[in-house]
Amino acid sequence: MGLRHCLVVWSVVVVLAQTIRADDKTTEGSKAGYLGIQVRSTDDGKEILILDVVAGSPAEAAGLKANDVIVQMEGEKVVNLEEFVKKVRNCKPGEKVKLHVRRDDKEIEVTVTIGKAPDGSIK
Repeated sequence: MGLRHCLVVWSVVVVLAQTIRADDKTTEGSKAGYLGIQVRSTDDGKEILILDVVAGSPAEAAGLKANDVIVQMEGEKVVNLEEFVKKVRNCKPGEKVKLHVRRDDKEIEVTVTIGKAPDGSIK
């Protein structure tokens, strides 16, 4: 991965973090939904690539893994990274959400129980 690619990913993370902080006012901060994943858009910008799964998170409990690609949430195609994060943050802790994930060229359905966002988290 080249420096240019890293800078692009970093700028997306910074913009996304700023967007989520602004959303905290409407989602009441720590009451916001939480999966426990680090993500970025795929190269075509139409799907979400999981970079890392936080240990002990709802995503880990549901079996999500790094390099999984999220293609749908609740039967709706993932439009872009910002929209996906907003949808997750607007879920209530305890709510069950179905994700369609591509793993090793196979699409699987994973049900995740949304958690409560810990202080300082962004996803």
